[in-house]
Amino acid sequence: MNASNTTSRKLYESAEQAGSNGGMLRRDGLFAGAIVLVGLLVALIYASVTGISDWSQLVVLGGIVLVTVSLMIAIDPLRRG
Repeated sequence: MNASNTTSRKLYESAEQAGSNGGMLRRDGLFAGAIVLVGLLVALIYASVTGISDWSQLVVLGGIVLVTVSLMIAIDPLRRG
């Protein structure tokens, strides 16, 4: 075997091993992170809603949510056009 075949084989084997174990670990970590973020989001929503005492505060909160969702849609890297 020459040097290029040996190097290619080592790269292939390391990528194959990383894909079998590393992928599972990354997905589990991503799932745990998503659960933490959802819990934090629920806590923030609850705190915001219980703190509203007037309709004007509700309008401002609605505006903030609308702008946030609009920015998320506009900045989406998979969006076409």
